[in-house]
Amino acid sequence: MTLRFAPGSELLAERAFDAAPDAQAQLTVTNMDGLLSQVLGLGDRVFVATPDAAKTRARVALEAIRDRHSRAPEVRALEPSPPPARTSGEAPRQADKRERLRRLLLIVPAARRRPGITVEQLARELGLGTDELRADIELLALVGRPPFSPDDYIDISVDERGRVAVFLDQSFSQPPQLTALEALALATAAQETAPADPAVKFGVEKIAAKLPPRARELYSTLAHRVAAAAPVPRGTEELLATIRRAAETRREIALEYDKDGRGQTSERIIRPRAVLDHAGRWYVYAHDVGKDAARTFRADRIRSARETGVAFPDMGPLDPGLFERDTLFFPTGAERAVTVRFSPAVEAWALARHGEKARRIEGGGAEASIESAGESYIVALVLSFAGEAEVVAPPDVRAAVRDAAQRALRHYLD
Repeated sequence: MTLRFAPGSELLAERAFDAAPDAQAQLTVTNMDGLLSQVLGLGDRVFVATPDAAKTRARVALEAIRDRHSRAPEVRALEPSPPPARTSGEAPRQADKRERLRRLLLIVPAARRRPGITVEQLARELGLGTDELRADIELLALVGRPPFSPDDYIDISVDERGRVAVFLDQSFSQPPQLTALEALALATAAQETAPADPAVKFGVEKIAAKLPPRARELYSTLAHRVAAAAPVPRGTEELLATIRRAAETRREIALEYDKDGRGQTSERIIRPRAVLDHAGRWYVYAHDVGKDAARTFRADRIRSARETGVAFPDMGPLDPGLFERDTLFFPTGAERAVTVRFSPAVEAWALARHGEKARRIEGGGAEASIESAGESYIVALVLSFAGEAEVVAPPDVRAAVRDAAQRALRHYLD
């Protein structure tokens, strides 16, 4: 399939389709429906040039979207809302367990880095309460390796003066001889944590280089079968590495950011907190200095990133619960509800995706109330469903979808 890109949108070839940034991209397609959905969601910035069958499918879908949004929406009755589910008690949050594991992994290196550090100082450095830190230290004293003899445990304690001491058995600091499977597990975990970090890439290469020849061959074979996380968008590796380093050293970053993905950039000064993969898409989570609020930035829309030379204070630990959600949506106060109707063909997806904000339609289909601060997200969403979704209200967003479909159609009618 050949795709063409509108002037100013050539970078989409690299960021969205993993091709060279150019006015045209030649792709080998194994999932035509998925690719058409992606192309349509980008509106008039990209269009199908060949083959004719794909062009026709795109044109027909856009015409259907335009025509449907050019008239008033049909009135459809919704099924009654189901009664709320009864709960017999609240199970411990999985996030709490993950947060404690994160703390445990930080305590030992932090204490070893500063011999003689007090409980109060270490708690302050890690953003913990002193009682919480003492409980974690007591748990760490029970951590060891087989066969769990006295010398096999982490020796961590608090003395009578409140100072934290850590002594590791020599076996903890000697590099072990890994098997191919152990090396693969370690490399996969590292790539899941920070695949865009050059240090991680170097470490993974070093792991493979230290394996015996036969183990290295098996490791290489197995590594191609494991996908730890979605790959970062092509061309963003160094950008994300710069932002990740700035987050670690607490340095402000100036982003050249294309908010709506239409080639119109603006500078955003941020205090980066994390670089993360969420549902197959990479984001930067940061404090936006200009907005004085937390924001997420799509990695594929960052055009450049540079340090400003300004440092910022420690903002405390991140709450992992922020990212344990279907979408990385952080309200700004400017949102309004948009009602989107989904056809029976995608009803199950809509109900699963939007949960309590979605209702079944009598006779098939579903409607969902989606909070959005602007039109661009809703327009892209509806276009990507190739005629299986429509905006019901408000009227101005419905008109925006119609206009976007008409603009995209011009590429197919010329």
